[in-house]
Amino acid sequence: MKKIIATIIKESLRIVILASLLSSIGGIGLELIQKKLIAILPLLIVFPALNNMIGNFGTIISANFTTLLFTKQLHAKWKSKKLKELLHQLAITAFFSSILLATIANLIAYYKGFPLTLDVFLKVLLIVTICVSILVTLICLISITAGFYYYHLNEDPDNVLIALATSIADLGALIIFSVLIYLIF
Repeated sequence: MKKIIATIIKESLRIVILASLLSSIGGIGLELIQKKLIAILPLLIVFPALNNMIGNFGTIISANFTTLLFTKQLHAKWKSKKLKELLHQLAITAFFSSILLATIANLIAYYKGFPLTLDVFLKVLLIVTICVSILVTLICLISITAGFYYYHLNEDPDNVLIALATSIADLGALIIFSVLIYLIF
């Protein structure tokens, strides 16, 4: 039992420290768009949920990928039917979730007295959809590539992938969200 715990700590500690550092760096992006973020209430409402949602997609892909890996359902690696099904389901869910998230954020802002226009609604929808699309794609590519890599090193990808995916989600959401706000608003 002690050996298992030591192995998990050994395999996970580096990635957890790296993940923490990367997430901390991401806050710089928010500083650049602070005034716009505060002035446009739907953006302020959507950001925490967006960040959380993207991290959850990272957890989903990592957990499902390692399950497929350990149950020997990934016969042709990237060409595996099960992997393609997982990625397809994730893409559809991410797309509709981003539309729902943007819509709810705009409705909450309107309910709180923010003057909602079609222009603002569409810009928030565009930002959320692009951010989710880019990050879910990036997280899938990195998680699956890293998963195969760690699996072939005889290390448990579960000890690394979720921390890696959520770090990419945290840092990526901050940076991409900030850049999109800067470009669109």
